Amino acid sequence: MSYRKCMIFGGLILFLVAFQTGFVDAQPLYDIRMNPNIERIVKKNFLGIPKSEDITLAWRVMEYTNGTYQETAINKLFNYEVYSSANDSSFASPNIMRPGQVGSVLIPDLKMGETYYFRVQAIDQNNQLYHSNIVWVKPGRAAEGGGGDEDIGEVSWTAYIPFHGRFPLTLLGQRAVYDRATLLGKAAFWVIWWFMLVGILIWIACIRVFSLGKIFPMSKLSSFKLYNYGFQYDSAFQHRKNKEFFGEDGIIHSWKKVIESTAGLLDKPPKLEGDKSLDFDRLRTSIATWWRDVGRIEIQKLQKDIDPYCDRFSTARIIRAGLANHEINGYKFMEASSEVDRAIENRAMMEIEQLKGRSKLEWLWNLGALAPLIGLFGTVTGISVSFQNLATQSERGIVDASAKITQLAGGINEALWTTIFGLTAGILLTVLYYVFKSKMDWVYGKWEEIYVDVSEKL
Repeated sequence: MSYRKCMIFGGLILFLVAFQTGFVDAQPLYDIRMNPNIERIVKKNFLGIPKSEDITLAWRVMEYTNGTYQETAINKLFNYEVYSSANDSSFASPNIMRPGQVGSVLIPDLKMGETYYFRVQAIDQNNQLYHSNIVWVKPGRAAEGGGGDEDIGEVSWTAYIPFHGRFPLTLLGQRAVYDRATLLGKAAFWVIWWFMLVGILIWIACIRVFSLGKIFPMSKLSSFKLYNYGFQYDSAFQHRKNKEFFGEDGIIHSWKKVIESTAGLLDKPPKLEGDKSLDFDRLRTSIATWWRDVGRIEIQKLQKDIDPYCDRFSTARIIRAGLANHEINGYKFMEASSEVDRAIENRAMMEIEQLKGRSKLEWLWNLGALAPLIGLFGTVTGISVSFQNLATQSERGIVDASAKITQLAGGINEALWTTIFGLTAGILLTVLYYVFKSKMDWVYGKWEEIYVDVSEKL
């Protein structure tokens, strides 16, 4: 090999060694890395609608040691500067913050819907400048954090109002389930949530309509006691019943006394001469005469006394129907009881139906029965879409089994939330239905108890 060739070969080797050494030495000594999981604090107005966000940016300092970057102390670098820019990733006109020698900084009052870009820079003891990676945040996004490549879109402020189908899932921390749901899945969430809202309105109506103070003449609440609330219906009735209506000198007891006076005519009934058996003709005549001269007039007085209660209380209207029938049929010996029974039962059934109609109680049952079915419909359609996506991947030649399983499990999990939501709504609405159904049954039973107590001797 000639001298010239040796020089060229040796020079090439020296160049390669120098290049390799220079490449290694060219590795930056430090690296600033932004934390992609950005802590957020959402500020809302009095309607619960997000107005702005405060975020906390955090970063780490990595030092190049033994061929790899390893985390080191923040104070290895100096003069930290945080650059921020709204809707401009080039940082042409950035805002600059100098937080000091720390690893995080609070950025307040970011506007909803804007895209903000951030990076950090600092210098070492040799005045060498280092830059971090760029992260971005979009307040109002469905996904938490920043720095990713996938923009899943801005969430409208309407998604945060209580009437939106996404609202209950936001309260449960599962808003991403709604955002990734199919169109039919979102429709299911809307329908079920509106079932719940309508059920709440019906519940409020039932509380008002089935209030004991609106069905029975009762005194006002004088103090907080357990029987005034909850399921202590008998205790509430006994402690609060109106004395002018249910008392010893009230309308109910006065009617009872009239019936007992009529029954008193049988204590010394007229008898036939000779065999001393009852003279039914004279008995009917004496009862009819007494009723015309005394009993009917007493019943008419009671009807006038009860009239002021009839506009407000179902119980008063039922008793009024019995009194009206008794006035007409009181002279009938051994027949008045069945006639008055029929009148009171008919009126009681009418009042129950009116209470059910005003409260829309049956709709609690209807909504409670339909909610799980709507949820199941959303689940079935969601699972169908998940399997369709899986089949599409197979057609495209994607054979990564773990990725397929992960996607399928995620899709099924999201789809099952409609069933979970539907069952929750159905159970709650059904429980509310049976609560008021039991109260309605108690009211009807109390009406029967009042009348039976009055008419035992009719």
